[in-house]
Amino acid sequence: MISSMGGSDFGSAMPIEPSIYDRIGFKESEIAFGVDPNQIFKWIGTRNDLMTRVMSDNPSWSEEKAETEVSKFMLDKEMVELFMKYQERMSDPQFKEAQEKAIRNRKISNVLGPIFIGVFIGSFVDTNIIQPKVQRGEMDPIDIGTVFSKLIHAASSAGAGGSDAVVVDSTISAVSDS
Repeated sequence: MISSMGGSDFGSAMPIEPSIYDRIGFKESEIAFGVDPNQIFKWIGTRNDLMTRVMSDNPSWSEEKAETEVSKFMLDKEMVELFMKYQERMSDPQFKEAQEKAIRNRKISNVLGPIFIGVFIGSFVDTNIIQPKVQRGEMDPIDIGTVFSKLIHAASSAGAGGSDAVVVDSTISAVSDS
């Protein structure tokens, strides 16, 4: 005869849902105080997700070093919250497109910046050093097209196996001969 006072074992047969800490793979003591583990799960993922990301971002690290850094990271409340905010922003397609555009613009400026600086310096040297000397008769006028063609010719012959010192010497003498 089964007693109505709790002889049934039905409740213990039901599957128990794992805690959020079991799901993310961190103990409560391994996460910074005040950080919501549900938000960690939503924006960062599990310990394995974070380890995979750290290892792909730092391929030279050993798994032990990556594990140490992940543990340190999870105890730093400010960094975890900033990373979650970044992940949240990156989930917005408009923000992601703006970030990608900024990266493309940065790449373009990394190419064009030195060109503009070179043109500015060349113009400054021509205007303030070369032209006054040409006007005073201390120097013959320089044909920039000739200078560039001789530099390109010298550089191409250097690529064919000539030494750099010979190229510089021949370029200087070629420029001064014209």
